[in-house]
Amino acid sequence: MFLSRMIRVPKRLLLRGHLIGALLTFLCIICPASGNQIKFKDTTNRKPAAHLEANPFIKNSLNWRSDLDNSFICCGLLLNNNTLHITKNGLYFVYTQATFSGNTCLEGDSIFLSHSVVLDSKQFAEKTSLLSAQKTACKTSVLWSRSIFLGGTFALENGDILYTVTQGQNHLALYPGEAYFGLYAL
Repeated sequence: MFLSRMIRVPKRLLLRGHLIGALLTFLCIICPASGNQIKFKDTTNRKPAAHLEANPFIKNSLNWRSDLDNSFICCGLLLNNNTLHITKNGLYFVYTQATFSGNTCLEGDSIFLSHSVVLDSKQFAEKTSLLSAQKTACKTSVLWSRSIFLGGTFALENGDILYTVTQGQNHLALYPGEAYFGLYAL
């Protein structure tokens, strides 16, 4: 291997999947010798952000996770009991999507679907719906699919709690990228 010729890296490290560690060692040796400084991004000043995805293994429910596929939670935000906890005051863009699908309908019947983001805050006396949308499905007896996407910018404060409320959960599509909830500080 090219890397093992440049610096002595035991083959057992390369074979055990430690190539990244060996590469970092290589970079630490080569870069200072060339006179170039290695610059690291300052991660202490990153803004709060989260992108949560629905757990595909819990059917008929939006159980948010930060450890699936492209999901994450960063920089002071907390996910607790399926709610997002804000720890820094600021303007945040909040977004969510729920996708619903079905393959049978009773003739003449329609299915009511809704998805919303609710704010529980000391700013207001009651829980407040920040974003909300409704759709109906099933005017025919063929396959159907409906998505609800919501997004908006809000002033949130330390201690605020956000969560989603959904109707029509038995029709949720929980594949990656179809049900998510997130926010990021502006």
